[in-house]
Amino acid sequence: WSSDVCSSDLKVTDWMRTNVGINDAQAGRVNVATSGLIEKVRSIQQSGGDAADKKAAMREAMNLYNAQLKSLFTAEQMTTYNSKKSELKSQYKEFKDAEASSAE
Repeated sequence: WSSDVCSSDLKVTDWMRTNVGINDAQAGRVNVATSGLIEKVRSIQQSGGDAADKKAAMREAMNLYNAQLKSLFTAEQMTTYNSKKSELKSQYKEFKDAEASSAE
């Protein structure tokens, strides 16, 4: 599944280049943060435990990711990212839906 991680990293990075205006140096760091988030989310999804624990772990993973992005972005980029985050969430849901369909 590492190729999926790379593919989704690039999709997120491309989205951030287009919509947030990140530069090349930021793009590399965004890829690292996104890879970490995706791996953490997959680990949470595959772990045992109840739905409430998984939801809390997902929220913690997203909070860490957003903190990483905040340290990488300018104030203006962070404002833009936050305003467009719902679009990114929609694209991530489409990716997850496509991934689930291909696994069937």
